[in-house]
Amino acid sequence: MKNLVSIILIILFTCSFSFSQWTLQGTVTGLGLYPSISVYSPTGVVIAGGLQSTPTAKVYKSTNNGINWTDISGDLIQRRLYALWALNENIIFVGNAGASGNGGDAQLFKTTNGGINWTLVLSTGGTMGYFNDIVFSRTNPLIGIAQSDPPTSGGNHFLAKTTDGGVNWIVQNTISTSSAAITHSAICIDNLFYGWGIAGAYGTKSYLMTTNGGTNWFTKAVNLPGNDFYVSGFAFSSDKSTGIASSSTTLPNISRSTDGGNNWVTINTGLPISGESKMKWVYNTNCCYLVSDSGSSGCVGKSTNGGLNWILMNTAGVIRLNHIDVINVGGIAYVYAISKNGSVI
Repeated sequence: MKNLVSIILIILFTCSFSFSQWTLQGTVTGLGLYPSISVYSPTGVVIAGGLQSTPTAKVYKSTNNGINWTDISGDLIQRRLYALWALNENIIFVGNAGASGNGGDAQLFKTTNGGINWTLVLSTGGTMGYFNDIVFSRTNPLIGIAQSDPPTSGGNHFLAKTTDGGVNWIVQNTISTSSAAITHSAICIDNLFYGWGIAGAYGTKSYLMTTNGGTNWFTKAVNLPGNDFYVSGFAFSSDKSTGIASSSTTLPNISRSTDGGNNWVTINTGLPISGESKMKWVYNTNCCYLVSDSGSSGCVGKSTNGGLNWILMNTAGVIRLNHIDVINVGGIAYVYAISKNGSVI
């Protein structure tokens, strides 16, 4: 398969600004169609992925806003990576695929020296599934989750949770559901409130959630029209009151909740974008973002009032954005997005 070029875009803004400028910060090859991105400081970002045809783990790090990239894949087992989180320049987590054709179970790896060495943290068991997401709380970075599809046919979802910054992980593998998890849809607000988008029955768009730290789980539909069957974008405010959700075919419509997820109402964003989307909330603010697979003049939407109203951010034709991440430092948000294809801006 031809190596695809993944494009990194960066934007610096405050939520009160009505205009923000996206600029290309670098290009990296070999990340495949489903790269991940994680921001750990105003100038620090990590990306990960791998080619599909000949599974190859790739991780790159930049300490200067993405202008220069260093390959830190090191001694990682050569399977493509779908999940990524960087706590800082040195402590980084990645999760790989254990599906048929890759051999073995899905695995979570950690480096504490910026990628010089990688250590196996845990394995899911079985020969199926892959880590869809690794997400830490932005308000309490000691708390995080790593989530994988069932490692065996008909088995339970696999979830590992940490409350000490990834030093120790507690496995919660009793989450019984027949629905697959959706990559890059997980949230982790605090020790009690976390979940992710799932693929359910045809026409049903839902997420799987706990509000008591994993003691109980529930599935909730987000009230979106259309016949697709999964929630691809999912985000919640830091106070857990307002949520937004999207699916693969219903843009420009999204769903919004203002009562902690009890009720969901369809919102027409008015954005000229379509395709699968991903969402991020700028924690401790009313700002949130969505990136989409395609758009007529850009594929980034921005809201400054908790997802009620949206404006289009022009990305000069760059489309097929696969993942987005944001860090809020002193009231300034630093947002990075990564694309699936070779478009350049």
